[in-house]
Amino acid sequence: MLDIDKADADLLQSHFERKGEIIARKLAAVRRHLAAGDECAAADACPHTRVGLLTGECCRGDPDHGKAGYRCFHCGARISDIGGDVL
Repeated sequence: MLDIDKADADLLQSHFERKGEIIARKLAAVRRHLAAGDECAAADACPHTRVGLLTGECCRGDPDHGKAGYRCFHCGARISDIGGDVL
């Protein structure tokens, strides 16, 4: 039984590592696009995993503060939800 549990944990760890590698590649692409000044390509490449609610305190100085949606802290896009669509 212990071997089965360890095998399950190893599979789960492997899954998380693969997902992390995918996100890391996407974020590297976002940084490259932003460095090149291509904000649209950065928003398209971004997984939008780190966001702030535009009605929240973290976005008080945002020009879109008070509007519906979120601000992605990776690419700067206004998005519909965590991992959501660009608005």
